[in-house]
Amino acid sequence: MPDVPPAPTPAEPAAPVVAPAPKSAPATPAAPAQPGLLSRFFGALKALFSGGEETKPSEQPTPKAEAKPERQQDRRKPRQNNRRDRNERRDTRSERTEGSDNREENRRNRRQAQQQTAETRESRQQA
Repeated sequence: MPDVPPAPTPAEPAAPVVAPAPKSAPATPAAPAQPGLLSRFFGALKALFSGGEETKPSEQPTPKAEAKPERQQDRRKPRQNNRRDRNERRDTRSERTEGSDNREENRRNRRQAQQQTAETRESRQQA
């Protein structure tokens, strides 16, 4: 209800009466313009679906082509950090040798244990 204003005074209706007269003149061309507007709308839709597809592939491959090398470069970046590139060896090599010392000791112990068991078996067989 607040949308509808109260009854206007007589001075106010005079101004709206003058205003509809200029509006009615453009209203007659507006009636033929509406089908033109619809035809423009449908023409735009046709252009979007027919002509738009032709232009989109030509525009899209260039951004895709640009995006692909960026991805490849991103993939290569961690690879560039190899020790070959830095011309360094790993710091863990010293730790590795310490760890492998224990491994070597275990291998030696196993070999000695195998030799001892083989000797005891031979002695048993001889007796």
